[in-house]
Amino acid sequence: MCELLCANFNKKVNLKLHLDAFKYRAADNPHGFGLAWFEDETAQIIKSPENAVESRLYDNMVKNDFVSAQILMAHVRYSSVGASTLKNCHPFSRELNGRNFIFMHNGTIDSYKKFNLNQFYPIGETDSEHIFCHI
Repeated sequence: MCELLCANFNKKVNLKLHLDAFKYRAADNPHGFGLAWFEDETAQIIKSPENAVESRLYDNMVKNDFVSAQILMAHVRYSSVGASTLKNCHPFSRELNGRNFIFMHNGTIDSYKKFNLNQFYPIGETDSEHIFCHI
């Protein structure tokens, strides 16, 4: 099952230590990773369908101190709904009323298709993004 890391600090900090340690959660969750952090009111999202443990993208971001923020969300994926593709990697983002919202989820929602969609629609195939669009 997926693993999540969320952190909220009282000031902007370098997230290298947190991200370096979190990467190893991908050993049991090899179907992708995603990172989100906020630069002012805008979320920056980097994600990939590759295993974070083996990812040069993940390593380069951490080694080069690329991520420095007050708020961090990280996700390593074990796919239960939807293929191991970029569009199914978490976190997901939508804009509403000029604000950027980020969502990631751990678990499976079996009857997710019964939740109606009317303003937002998933790009990928996951139950998580469907529920996010419903909310």
